Amino acid sequence: MDVPWGRWLGDVMGAKLSRLIVCCAFAFVPVSLTSFGPSDGLAHAAPAPSAHTERPMCKAGTYKNVNGKCIKKPGSNPAGATAKCKDGTYSYSTHRSGTCSGHKGVSIWY
Repeated sequence: MDVPWGRWLGDVMGAKLSRLIVCCAFAFVPVSLTSFGPSDGLAHAAPAPSAHTERPMCKAGTYKNVNGKCIKKPGSNPAGATAKCKDGTYSYSTHRSGTCSGHKGVSIWY
């Protein structure tokens, strides 16, 4: 005997079941199919180095700042200093960010 609500219930349950199957199917997709980057299996050349990465080495007693410029490391000579660090050394940094970071912070800005 065909009951009207039986067909409706079957349609509703069938739709929910098919949605569940589709949703769960993505959980079993192999990781290699979901990885990012070239998927052709060929080796790709590394990007050409930019001017930002091709900085010359700084000489002893200096460090390279974020702009790639060689700056004198903190020392005891106040001539040309931009800040005095809390440990008593002088900094010649051209940026406030990170100045005296290894010297207990900035005591005075010049």
